[in-house]
Amino acid sequence: MVKNIFFFGIFIVLFSDLKSQDIHVLKVGERMPKLPVFAVANSSYRKINLDTLNDKLVIYDYWATFCSGCVAQFPHLDSLQRIFKDKIQVMLFAEQNRNAVEDFFSRVNKRYHFILPSIIEDTVLDKCFMEKKQWLANYFWVKNGVVVAYTNAKGLNENNIRLVLSGKPLPEEQLAPPIFERVLDHSQPLSWPANPVNSTDVLNHSILTRYLKAYDGDINFGKTDSGRSITIVNCPIAAFYLEAYQVRSFKMLFEVSNEKHINPRGVEQDSTNLFCYQLSVPYTDTARFHKAMQEDLDRIFCFKTSLQLRKRKVYVLYLASGFQKKNLVSKGGEPDEDGNRYYLTLKNQPFTGLVDELKNIVYGKHFADLIDETGIDYPIDISLDADMHNGDQVREELKKYGLDLRTEEREVGMIVVSDHN
Repeated sequence: MVKNIFFFGIFIVLFSDLKSQDIHVLKVGERMPKLPVFAVANSSYRKINLDTLNDKLVIYDYWATFCSGCVAQFPHLDSLQRIFKDKIQVMLFAEQNRNAVEDFFSRVNKRYHFILPSIIEDTVLDKCFMEKKQWLANYFWVKNGVVVAYTNAKGLNENNIRLVLSGKPLPEEQLAPPIFERVLDHSQPLSWPANPVNSTDVLNHSILTRYLKAYDGDINFGKTDSGRSITIVNCPIAAFYLEAYQVRSFKMLFEVSNEKHINPRGVEQDSTNLFCYQLSVPYTDTARFHKAMQEDLDRIFCFKTSLQLRKRKVYVLYLASGFQKKNLVSKGGEPDEDGNRYYLTLKNQPFTGLVDELKNIVYGKHFADLIDETGIDYPIDISLDADMHNGDQVREELKKYGLDLRTEEREVGMIVVSDHN
């Protein structure tokens, strides 16, 4: 009884100490607040006091087991941890409970053996790194208890880690935009004349601007008092057309004289080929809205668009020889779905659910379409343990269920954007 009272008293003291602190969004140069002891998964220890890491550079990464974009970065994070060993600590943190996180790592580590510990059931760190429900960056760098940088994936590399370890600041272009200082209000026009006009009185407008410094790329659909709008911030012109025609990039072909300026990829993107666009119309009909956007883009950029048949590489899903329905048909029960970059489990789900997941994988990795020619129309149970961006691994897992995924060349309908002759 005395022992229980003693530990309860410790809890009250720790909780009161945490409540009395100013837990707020931290800017570069601010010191981390006094934090509680956190529960940890995927580690030899089950709890951690973050003060014990003050002799290292700590790189925090918020994630969730269902966030494919998050876990896709784990190989890179893991390699950095192995390169710098005890000089740094990559510290994942999640809001999910121990069972969810440990189930994830027990499954994924059969193949990958990630040495990335994760704080679990977090309710504090998110308040240090989140503002208005927006994450300030992908990664939060803390050295000697002080926030030294916010970076996105581009800035998390060996050279930058060595710079910070040597006591030098990161170059400005390597830092993430300070979202907490500039948050774009999508409900307002991007630009407005000197004469004041109430935004609720605006019925129709469109505008194109150059790159806006300090904003991340973003696409936002919204509703106005009289209709609907779209705001696209710091994206290539190709993104405007993809949204206007509501297709993925493998369904659109740019045959223009300066494609790198219209459709830059990856490192080609910079402030010279990223733009902002906003369209607001006085009606809500979806088809009419996209038609208005198409006409607006043709007027602004003077391109022509047409639907044409072109031969393209596609993925085709077949029944393999020896297919047996019993290996795939669902045994019933509560429908469930769980998956990320490294596995996919579907229980009592329609076969179209698998097809949709495979389409997302094929599109994200190979920029190609997927055609289902299995004819399966019943609920299934399936569990794929594979890097979902590794075609060979996915094919091997599908074969266990009598399915075959092949690449072929077929004529498909493409939206072709070209110069006016």
